[in-house]
Amino acid sequence: MKKLLLIIAITFLIFQMVVLATVIDIGDLATNRNSYLTKNHTFINKGTPATGTGKITNVDIWAYNDMSGIIVAIFTEVDTNIFTARDSQAVANITAGSAVSRTVDLDVVTGDFIGLYWYNGMIEEDTYGGAGRWYLSGNQTSCVDTEFNFYGDHRMSIRGTGATEEEEEVNAIFFGTNF
Repeated sequence: MKKLLLIIAITFLIFQMVVLATVIDIGDLATNRNSYLTKNHTFINKGTPATGTGKITNVDIWAYNDMSGIIVAIFTEVDTNIFTARDSQAVANITAGSAVSRTVDLDVVTGDFIGLYWYNGMIEEDTYGGAGRWYLSGNQTSCVDTEFNFYGDHRMSIRGTGATEEEEEVNAIFFGTNF
């Protein structure tokens, strides 16, 4: 038993890795709002740019009425009002009446924005009090260097969350030598 514990202890001393993850937020809370946005446009939410680099693993959307054909995307602003889609993923239909969560796997970099396209239904939005949104007709979830129109003071009901994975320290000790 002592030999087994010694082997385990030596193994921990030989390879030590500390990985810290922090929460990433992007977008605005998915909640009941005073208006709605209609289909067949790509909308990018200016509210809360990504707070970290890593993966968005969950998206919450509040539909005004049932939504289908939804593609959620992460966008980077390459110049004023000009965007490139970093990553996108189709998600299952969203039913109206409450915030609905969907699991996603989207790459994100600090400062990116979340957006979406859908072909049926409407999403909740406020027409005042928000940071604004960009929009462009059609499915732009794979766009490259594409100019969007900006509409200020609006807030969309789409929010993403995820986590960073930052490797803080890696040590390998072999016979008293650090590598």
